[in-house]
Amino acid sequence: MTNMSKNIALGAAQSDPISRALGRATDICRIAMRNYMRLRYRRATLRVLRSMDERLLRDIGLDPEEQATLSLLRSWRIRAGRKAA
Repeated sequence: MTNMSKNIALGAAQSDPISRALGRATDICRIAMRNYMRLRYRRATLRVLRSMDERLLRDIGLDPEEQATLSLLRSWRIRAGRKAA
C-alpha cells in the first residue's frame, strides 16, 4: 500500500460518523478533565492562602487589596459554616 492510498483510507475512516462522535467525546472528556483539575488547583491554592496570617501574606508580597479579598473569603467561609451548623 502506498502512502497516498494510506492517506485516502485514513481520510475515509475519519469521515465515518462513529469516528467523529468518538473524537468529539474524547475532546469533551479532555476539556472536562482540564476544567476539573483547574478547579481543584484553585481550591487548593485558596485553602493554602486562607490558612496564612496577615503578616505572612504581606511577607510573600500580597498587597492590601488582595489581603482584603482573602479576608472577605474567610468571613464568607465562616458565615457559610455557621449557616450549615
